[in-house]
Amino acid sequence: MEKLLFMRYFRPLSNVEGIGLMVHKANQDASEADVLTRLAEMRLLSELHQTAEIQSVIDYGLPIATVADNRVIGVCSVDYLVNTPAVTKAAVAFRRANPDRSLLLLTTGQPSPQVAKVFEESRIGFQRAEYATVASPVPYTADRNLESTYTK
Repeated sequence: MEKLLFMRYFRPLSNVEGIGLMVHKANQDASEADVLTRLAEMRLLSELHQTAEIQSVIDYGLPIATVADNRVIGVCSVDYLVNTPAVTKAAVAFRRANPDRSLLLLTTGQPSPQVAKVFEESRIGFQRAEYATVASPVPYTADRNLESTYTK
């Protein structure tokens, strides 16, 4: 079932530069939790592609998409994003690599106050994507304009 869902979300993205990294990561997933995380990431990417055409995807520990209007949007499927050295390092590296671009994290969960502070300091916004289940055909209910919570 998971493979069918993965392919459902992958098909619209098959011509996106770098999307193969998601297939590679899915093939390396060892646990059911990893597989479900990858499915949720693919769903977010697929739905994002419907509203803001994805041009390319790279990996910063999580999928990072560049969309047609040159915004950079990361997708993260966690219930609660906690502050760890890896999160802080990724945020700082992400901003350094993209100093003049609009950066947004599209997540299914809630950031901890510490993560919100790190991301605010790095000028990275949050957008929450909500949906019932990974298998649900109902699209997420995030604002389709994908406006960052960060304002300059």
